[in-house]
Amino acid sequence: MQSKRKLNRAKLFIAYDALKGFKEMIHEKEKTVIRIERKTLSEDQLFELNWKVQSIEEGSIISLFYYNQDEYLLKTGYVAKNDINKRFIQVVDRIIKYEDIFEIL
Repeated sequence: MQSKRKLNRAKLFIAYDALKGFKEMIHEKEKTVIRIERKTLSEDQLFELNWKVQSIEEGSIISLFYYNQDEYLLKTGYVAKNDINKRFIQVVDRIIKYEDIFEIL
């Protein structure tokens, strides 16, 4: 009898999604797609982008456009890692190669 009572009590604490669809909306908002062909940056643009990349500190919040499978994506979030030697930046859980970065806002 005691274990049945505990089982019924446990049912009360089953995960409840009070904000139905909120997680999906956040993930959809996180990904904004601009469909254009991959662009080649000029020497001046590369110099400016290189300067910006090297000045980014881990823990800061950034927004950047990067190229990924025939589209440019906008990623905003905390910089988890900026590895200048291996030439990548990690924004939240996404690892982005320097050569895929189009613009840092």
